[in-house]
Amino acid sequence: MLPQSVLKNLRTCQVSGYTIATALNYYGFFWDRGVGKTSLELCIALNKLQHGRVLIVTKEELIYDNILQERSKLIKECNFPEFQFATLLGSRKIISIKKKIFESHHVPDNYKPQVYLTSFNVFRDLWDEICNGINTLIVDESGLLRNTWSKISLAFRHAKDKYNFENIYLLSGLPAPNSELEYFTQLYLIAQNKFGKSFEKYKEENFRIAKQNEPNAGKYILKNPVEFKEKLKEVSEYISRHDVFKNIPEPIQLKRYYLLTDEQRIYYDIVITQTKKYIREHSGGSVEILIPYIVKQIRWLQVICGLYVAEDGTKVKLKTNLYDTIWDAIEDVYEPILFWCNFDYEQANIVNYLAKKGKSVGFVHGGQSKEDQRIARQAFKDGEVQNLVLKPQANAHGHNFQNVCSFAVYSTLTYSLDNKEQSFDRIFRPPYTKACTELCLIAKDTVQEVIYEAIQNKKNSVLEVLNYLKAS
Repeated sequence: MLPQSVLKNLRTCQVSGYTIATALNYYGFFWDRGVGKTSLELCIALNKLQHGRVLIVTKEELIYDNILQERSKLIKECNFPEFQFATLLGSRKIISIKKKIFESHHVPDNYKPQVYLTSFNVFRDLWDEICNGINTLIVDESGLLRNTWSKISLAFRHAKDKYNFENIYLLSGLPAPNSELEYFTQLYLIAQNKFGKSFEKYKEENFRIAKQNEPNAGKYILKNPVEFKEKLKEVSEYISRHDVFKNIPEPIQLKRYYLLTDEQRIYYDIVITQTKKYIREHSGGSVEILIPYIVKQIRWLQVICGLYVAEDGTKVKLKTNLYDTIWDAIEDVYEPILFWCNFDYEQANIVNYLAKKGKSVGFVHGGQSKEDQRIARQAFKDGEVQNLVLKPQANAHGHNFQNVCSFAVYSTLTYSLDNKEQSFDRIFRPPYTKACTELCLIAKDTVQEVIYEAIQNKKNSVLEVLNYLKAS
């Protein structure tokens, strides 16, 4: 049982979640971002240590910037019991050596790690070495298992089959952002007795293809949504931030359109024409065949940023109105701003443009060391720079700026609803006292308009783009 000093500092939903985990061996906590999943998973880990070792799998950046920070906060603020932990990151050889040392009889019991932390990518490749001897598996951000046949999803199913963990707990804000079909691997881990082990059977029993006169025509939809959700409620719970926090200020959503230059339009049309040609040539193929191709087509987005990349890799720099439009939008904003972009070229242009305009600006780039990235983020939090330029692929999870910033600018949008929502939640999360603003820059008469509308309506943006290109 958790000490009273910890329990009295937890929210009601966290105490309830902890109680559920003490009573049930398998469960899914599908909680909205900012509600308190990290504290819950640490409390669950502490409880399950009495039964054996615990493994927490999450995104690598969350290990240091979220889980271990939250652990230190709990220890400092409410006398949270300390326990030994170890990170399992690196190559197969390094992890094998680490485990042998950690579990050797030469290491005193009070120094042996009780909780292992590893990343999804490491688990994908080395699950067999890592899972041996694990009693409890906790998957943080389990929504990443939504692709049934990805290597990561297969690794978790293989691990479940081989090691049959005594306890499994899932934590995720977006367990299935596109379709309930994406629940399969997560349900495989916690509810085989209700949903089975075969994806084909799961699909056949629970889904049908929507008719042409129905919404989502041609896509798989639930045969009986009420029955499915009732079964889901038996093994999981969903808690929104509105269930926990009252009077949350609604975000302010702004958009600003701009035109491609004549030069950009020429190269944009080249890319779109090539994409449409591929679609026509493969029109007999299924949507599942065409969608991966559409996902890879990011060259039109690069053109919008001011860079054309030919199929042979040749690059042409283009004049663009994007950066002037950004400046026109934020020139009179006198508060810290987070900028979200997608490409190195785009990021460098934003940083240089703001610097030339006299703005203090920092950035986080994949070429920086982990320490330099941390320093850049901390400088923004400390007010040393007023603007920070990030890319969502590496920064949309685990880095919180709600105490220093309430304004986010998106210079370009990609297909990922998850990246969009996660990145905005770096500022739009408790505790906040003022409405957060998001500003999206949209190139008029481009595919970016389609993606923006799809994301706003929480639709599958890739499918929307494919349908748009087919019809145009």
